[in-house]
Amino acid sequence: MKYNDLKELVFKENLNPGEFFRDPFYGMIEYKFYNGYAFFAMLDDALLVSIIPAKDDNDALISLRLPLSEITHTEVKKRIFGQYTVDIYFEDGSVCKTRASKKMVGGRLDCQEESMMNFVDFMSRYNK
Repeated sequence: MKYNDLKELVFKENLNPGEFFRDPFYGMIEYKFYNGYAFFAMLDDALLVSIIPAKDDNDALISLRLPLSEITHTEVKKRIFGQYTVDIYFEDGSVCKTRASKKMVGGRLDCQEESMMNFVDFMSRYNK
């Protein structure tokens, strides 16, 4: 299965009736006790995250729905080689650290660069 096909499947079960996700991209996440690779997508009121389990892990995808209304601020940093980190701080004190590149290494997601940059631009609005 290709990444372009997989992105549809990972978010399908996390959508409420009538909801559509936008700007899907692939990257890394560190959030609470989750750490690994993930697909991200935006909703009007939330960030969807589907964490891909490690190869030796028999668990299914771990899906998170992080409400945008609970974001207190973000820290967006541009790194080398078209990579960005976005640290998202929430009202409960938790921090969701994301890292993604404009280009995927070892895979292909047609919308990776555009979607990731839309996410970075959106999250930059919450910068202190």
